[in-house]
Amino acid sequence: MRKNEMFQVISSFNNEIISEDELKKTLEKNVSNYNYKNYHYYLSDLYRANYIYKYDKGVYKLCNKREEFNFSKSVSDNIVEKLRNINPGATISIWSLSDIFKFMSLQMFVNIHFVETYSYSKEIVLNTLIDQNLNAIYEEDYLLVSKYIKNDELFVIRTINEDSPINKTRLINKKTEALSFITMPKIEKVLVDIIISKFFDMLLGDEINTIVENILTKYKISISTCIRYATKKNRIDSFKNYLKLINFNIKRGEFE
Repeated sequence: MRKNEMFQVISSFNNEIISEDELKKTLEKNVSNYNYKNYHYYLSDLYRANYIYKYDKGVYKLCNKREEFNFSKSVSDNIVEKLRNINPGATISIWSLSDIFKFMSLQMFVNIHFVETYSYSKEIVLNTLIDQNLNAIYEEDYLLVSKYIKNDELFVIRTINEDSPINKTRLINKKTEALSFITMPKIEKVLVDIIISKFFDMLLGDEINTIVENILTKYKISISTCIRYATKKNRIDSFKNYLKLINFNIKRGEFE
């Protein structure tokens, strides 16, 4: 699409959101030589130009300077390689509390790395980290053990399942199919966990509101992914009630 055509399209958004049906009608009206078969190409143009993102099922939203949330590469290549060589292969998602430090008014003295995997592989992941002389504990042991750790780095093992929003793309071939799959979570998973998890309530306390508000304001969030995950965790009411409490309009994706 031409730039002027894209501008006409995004100018038609009402309250910064538009349904998929409305978007198709707007494209047909504003794109020269419009062909419905090219819908996904038009959509790709709008994505690449950072004009819109998928907010909900059948709903698109203007970016308005919102960015993709990118987790940092927070642990060393050596640690990643040790985890990758766990046999049999496990799916392991890693992220660090330092990724959200910028949203916190207080800074923590210990950087916590969250190593999340399926329940059946938690023990071998824990032992692999301990074998590297790292401070590693299960999430449920945090209160019992963390006070005794005199180090600036701690690995906390948490559970994920098949429904957890993590980045799941991987290449399978004879060389990699036996290796563990090391990935990162989607920001939607972290957002929901921060809101509904007692562990994060204990860990972050009053900082949660600031963290959540910053994520919802500055980044492209798929509310449908959040709702699906919170539903699978049987905490959808808690999730929605929290957003209502902080005056976040789920339908519009904006604070009131």
